[in-house]
Amino acid sequence: MIEGLALVGKTLTVHPGVWGPAGVRTTVRWYADGVLLTRAMGDTVVLSGAEAGKLIRVRVSGELEGYADRIIDSLAVGPVVSRER
Repeated sequence: MIEGLALVGKTLTVHPGVWGPAGVRTTVRWYADGVLLTRAMGDTVVLSGAEAGKLIRVRVSGELEGYADRIIDSLAVGPVVSRER
């Protein structure tokens, strides 16, 4: 679900997939060691030094009036390293 390298300065990307029925509103939230990354609003996040040593996860939620909300959590990537080994 998450693509990219868990390195400071690199970009991670999530592909939330196709949600149905038509009209589902999806929301993407990124987390570092369970703490919401408020600066990451969308399908990508650029990792900063603050994330070094932490595990990164993403949560995608889907909402549509008249239907139960759905939440999908990714597997973690990381820990984030500050430089390539």
